[in-house]
Amino acid sequence: SHPEWQKMRERNEALDCRVYARAAAWIMGADRWDEATWRRLEEQAGVETRLAPQLPTPIEPTTPAAPKAGTPTTPRRKRRAYTPNFMRD
Repeated sequence: SHPEWQKMRERNEALDCRVYARAAAWIMGADRWDEATWRRLEEQAGVETRLAPQLPTPIEPTTPAAPKAGTPTTPRRKRRAYTPNFMRD
């Protein structure tokens, strides 16, 4: 016997469209645009976005946390990426 694919939901276009739009934005470099670029695009599109007024937050004096005695810190191990055999030299 072999595993059989079973349909979980009827339709999934909303998720597909979101994934495609995100990929297109990444290809265009939208993840690297600065605030000025976004504002210029909003102005070109005639869209007005207003930032919510930010209340000033009180600044509390912070004291650096003292290291706990008796707990040595070990460097994290680097994760190795898995490479399938057909991709290896």
